[in-house]
Amino acid sequence: MALYFILIAPAVGEEQNALEDVRNTKDVIATFGVMPKDETDFEFYNWQTSIYNITKEIAEDKAFEQYIFFGGLIDGYGPFEDGTIHIFINKNFRDCVTDDELMDELMEIAAIVEKYAEKEGIESIPIVFSVMGSAAPAAAEYQKTSSPYTSYQNRYKPLIGGIMFTTSDSSGPKSHGSVGFMAEDDATGVQGFVTAAHVFGFTDRDAHQPTYNSLLPVYSRVGTSNITYNNTDAVFVPYNNVEAKIFYQNDTTLGNYTVGGYFNERNIGEEVTKSGYVTGLQNATIVGYVNDMNMTHPSWEVYGYPRFDRVGVLNANILDNGDSGAPIFQVLEEYDGKAYIVGIAFASGNNTTYFIPCQEIRDKLGITPLMQ
Repeated sequence: MALYFILIAPAVGEEQNALEDVRNTKDVIATFGVMPKDETDFEFYNWQTSIYNITKEIAEDKAFEQYIFFGGLIDGYGPFEDGTIHIFINKNFRDCVTDDELMDELMEIAAIVEKYAEKEGIESIPIVFSVMGSAAPAAAEYQKTSSPYTSYQNRYKPLIGGIMFTTSDSSGPKSHGSVGFMAEDDATGVQGFVTAAHVFGFTDRDAHQPTYNSLLPVYSRVGTSNITYNNTDAVFVPYNNVEAKIFYQNDTTLGNYTVGGYFNERNIGEEVTKSGYVTGLQNATIVGYVNDMNMTHPSWEVYGYPRFDRVGVLNANILDNGDSGAPIFQVLEEYDGKAYIVGIAFASGNNTTYFIPCQEIRDKLGITPLMQ
């Protein structure tokens, strides 16, 4: 089926050319509106704030809401670093309608967004319709992965972020992942760690560190998940021996970062770091956030193709199988040299990494990151 590549906007020089560049990107179906003019950092920050507000408002719109369900037209939407609103179109839906039918739907969706943009004083808001890139879960099957960074696979007491752990049920070991960050239950004060829920199969399983001890499982056990699915890929595992640190190792060095705090939702454009047991310490930049993200990659079938309420997007694939749950953080070298939690990684593909933001984790799990 042929795809539309259409720009609905007046000619406005460099702003149009910028959106033309977006339009010619792989997987883009259509673009509407005009890119923001070259502005100061402060002006662009205000623009991004308006874009953020618009995405919150359309989430409450009943007409827009009809497109947000599994098997529907939209797989997710949100603000991105270039000042646009990205709306991701379900590939299966796109492939089963005509071009004209698809364009009619996109124009209706764009009209909803434009209605709220006008309330923010924005005319010709830039909207990019595209197909969501690959987003495969990054858990690893038991003993089906390896890492050159062997120190992540040591046994740690107390537990710290970044290191290897393994899940098990009554049948034995199941999956490997990376410990995220240490936290405290806001209601009970119980401490433990946060990591990706899909490593536990979105069900109650034991966690072991670093791996499952078949002779004496209780020796390696470091807690049990208690999962209530709440539209996010994060779980809190109670455990009474934890420390607010993140282990790291790369090709030249290893050590620990002390956790000094957290960002509820770090700004788009900020560089962040991931520490996971398979690929070690790596950096990438936050390029956007996606609401109502439908996980359509075939690897999610075993989990029932979940939909997550809020997901952060990085501009590089810095995960491999086994890195799921790894902490995403920012080291403030000029402030105190400590790590500040941004979220946890859970999926990747197509030069992209996806993470659950700290605010989403705090709201859904009722926890607060531990810090020193």
